[in-house]
Amino acid sequence: MDLNTTSATATAVTDQPMIVNCIAYHQDGRRIGDITLDAISDTLARPDTFVWVGLHEPDEVLLEKLQEEFGLHDLAIEDAHNAHQRTKIETYGDSLFLVVQTAQLVEGHLAFGETHIFGSSRESGKDRVDE
Repeated sequence: MDLNTTSATATAVTDQPMIVNCIAYHQDGRRIGDITLDAISDTLARPDTFVWVGLHEPDEVLLEKLQEEFGLHDLAIEDAHNAHQRTKIETYGDSLFLVVQTAQLVEGHLAFGETHIFGSSRESGKDRVDE
């Protein structure tokens, strides 16, 4: 698999409004490039890479696809379906699921939201819920 090809895959990822980005990195932090969701598990098969996926209010189908690609626990995906949670850290198998509260200044007003983060020693992904 050529992880350095980004033009076609970048279009495929950014055309989906729930996907902010899907990027492969070398273990040392150097960016390899944008990848498709279908390429996540192939990318993670290489021991020197990790993948960052940024989502905004993902639907059930998208979360199920990420579960397949990252090998996420069923309960972690079920937890990610629920917005408006308290700040927490949950352990599901060898992965962590974090919920954090966020705030940002949008057009002069403070906007609150929530970010869900999946992480393990091999992968990381996040999704955001704005209020």
